[in-house]
Amino acid sequence: MKLPYSLDQASREIRAKIKKATAAGYRSALTQNMGEVYQCLEGTETRQLGDGKQ
Repeated sequence: MKLPYSLDQASREIRAKIKKATAAGYRSALTQNMGEVYQCLEGTETRQLGDGKQ
């Protein structure tokens, strides 16, 4: 994906999902800090394993 990405490039369905996620408190941001990326990925893994997914 080429950055910076504009939401104008996304389909209506994707924009609706982003709006729903934003309303639920989710957010996204660019970062150069790989520690933050790793922490995010670890949290996702923990949640998935807690739900019985592997």
